[in-house]
Amino acid sequence: MQGIYTYIPETNYVPREYSFAAILLLLFMVLISLVSVIIIIIIILFLLLLFSPVTGHFFPLFLSNQR
Repeated sequence: MQGIYTYIPETNYVPREYSFAAILLLLFMVLISLVSVIIIIIIILFLLLLFSPVTGHFFPLFLSNQR
């Protein structure tokens, strides 16, 4: 019967500057993703408002057909 396997491999030391830069990069990427999603939502809402029956007909297409 073998003994308990207790080998713990060593990890390479990562300087604190690299860790800080990686965290900032991840936060920046999350911020860019959130901003782009918000912009896409605003564009979709604008298009829905522009082409909704509440505002009349399809505004840019049938403007000349209104009486």
